[in-house]
Amino acid sequence: MMFKNNYRMSLNALRASRWRSFLTMLGVIIGVVAVVTVISIGEGIKQSITTEAESLGPSVVTVLPGPQVEDREDIGQTLNPFASVGHSLTERDVEYIQGIDGDIEVVPFVRGSGVVSTNEVEMPGAKVIVTEGDVPLVLNREVRFGTWHENNSESGRSFVVIGSNVANELFNELSPIGRSMTIGDQSFTVRGVFAEFPRSPLPFMSIDYNNAVFVSREAGVALSNNGNTIFQILAHGSDSVSASELSSSIKNALADGRGNSDFAVLKRSDMINMYRGILNVLTLGIAAIAAISLFVGGIGIMNIMFVSVSERTSEIGIRKAIGATNGQILSQFITEAAVLSLLGGVFGILGSLLVNYFIRLFTPIEPVIVPELMIGAVIIALMIGVIFGAVPAIRAARKDPIEALRYRI
Repeated sequence: MMFKNNYRMSLNALRASRWRSFLTMLGVIIGVVAVVTVISIGEGIKQSITTEAESLGPSVVTVLPGPQVEDREDIGQTLNPFASVGHSLTERDVEYIQGIDGDIEVVPFVRGSGVVSTNEVEMPGAKVIVTEGDVPLVLNREVRFGTWHENNSESGRSFVVIGSNVANELFNELSPIGRSMTIGDQSFTVRGVFAEFPRSPLPFMSIDYNNAVFVSREAGVALSNNGNTIFQILAHGSDSVSASELSSSIKNALADGRGNSDFAVLKRSDMINMYRGILNVLTLGIAAIAAISLFVGGIGIMNIMFVSVSERTSEIGIRKAIGATNGQILSQFITEAAVLSLLGGVFGILGSLLVNYFIRLFTPIEPVIVPELMIGAVIIALMIGVIFGAVPAIRAARKDPIEALRYRI
């Protein structure tokens, strides 16, 4: 019964000063929106990266230049984004891997140079990849239109296979087979278009193959500095060889051939775990910064409750004069602070849903809000109201009724 009365009085007090109450709640609203949005973006990116890594298939092993893996006691293994600086893979490394016993498809990727364009349109964001081998097999993606052919240079013509975004941006059609395009000052004919790859939410951490143009080693020598610098090697083993076995064989072959360990051999599960480790740290760090706004919102609640106690001194005196106890006064003002912050938490959840909707609408990121996150945010907002409202409530409860009534006069 007492809680019901306190709740009713709290709503009446908030209605009496609507704008002041809303501005006080605003700090909590912004804090909840910031924390929920950051964490949901992190969860969405982790799911997208998992989907992207799984699209390669369980039998694919990735070889990268430099000691890409760092051991961290707090998060395990993580990627070193600067590991490739000063390190590279070469054609000899491809030969070392090809020399492993068993049926292994080895595909080197060399970064090509030159602006991708047609007579009407340029696509500066397109990535030129000079490669050889069965690329559709190792990328686990079919050529949806046209074909993939090992020799993409014949009859005096050079061919390319492109990603779906390249087809759309350069030719504004799904299947521009036979259409001409240029890379730098070299002319190519489109032979095939890959089916759409999972979209990468973090293009700086991985390659978006939808924006890629695949050129054969023979046709792309001039685009790739003679193909001497390989930035990635993909190896696909037979069904009888597990990814762990293939990864171990490649490590041994490269270590013996190169005489050093400045390379990284990653299975699909390794890449997923390491990307998740990076994102967990980033998400927690940014969420902690965003949580500062919740603290600021709590200070705003404390400030407004002090003002409320000061304005309602006479009311406190009258209630005490007719028999209200210190505990009843204390619960009244704590309830008012809790309702204020709880409403801020609820509005913050609604605001975060709206923000996440626009993020999905205008960016490739797809945030994921889990129910536990929303419930936790509301509980935290409620706790902030109770904690920061406690001091003003205690001050109100300790007021002397005679002094409070004298204040009225």
